Amino acid sequence: MKRGILAAVTLLLFIAAGQAQENARTERLKKGKEDMDQFFKEIGVNDEQMAQIDAEQKAMVESMKELRGQGRSDETKEKMLALRDNHAVKM
Repeated sequence: MKRGILAAVTLLLFIAAGQAQENARTERLKKGKEDMDQFFKEIGVNDEQMAQIDAEQKAMVESMKELRGQGRSDETKEKMLALRDNHAVKM
């Protein structure tokens, strides 16, 4: 009985910690997006350019997901670095 209660409490603590980490990650991503939007406004990026930036970032995310799905290898790492460099040039 005590082991069951201890196991349940432990499980609840792990779930709570996982959700706290997810909330912190979500907040960091939201803050980063807000900072990036503010930066682009400061340098004079218009709505059309912002749409192009968003499209490019979404395309990069999708490409990175595909590469991650191929597993870890030196070839994959090189492709990811090249993709990142290409993205930086486009930005």
